[in-house]
Amino acid sequence: MASDEQLIERIATGDERALRRPEAELDLFLIWEHISLDNPDAADRILDQFEAEFDLMATHPLMGRERPELVPQLRSFAYGRYVIFYLPLALVR
Repeated sequence: MASDEQLIERIATGDERALRRPEAELDLFLIWEHISLDNPDAADRILDQFEAEFDLMATHPLMGRERPELVPQLRSFAYGRYVIFYLPLALVR
């Protein structure tokens, strides 16, 4: 598990926090880059939609499906053709 210094922090809705790993930031960039080759506006929209999902997960951290077969405390949330994997902060700290 990465330390807090290795995580990218952002402020979500209210007082909740979400930490995003650099690998996740790279995944988002690669998704944006791929879509932007055909439609830059659609690429921007999908990133905005991901941000809305991240905000929702930050305020409802247990909404995703438990995935103990992969990693203890890991959860996943399907979003379109993508799957978002995350660890609720309350369980990590």
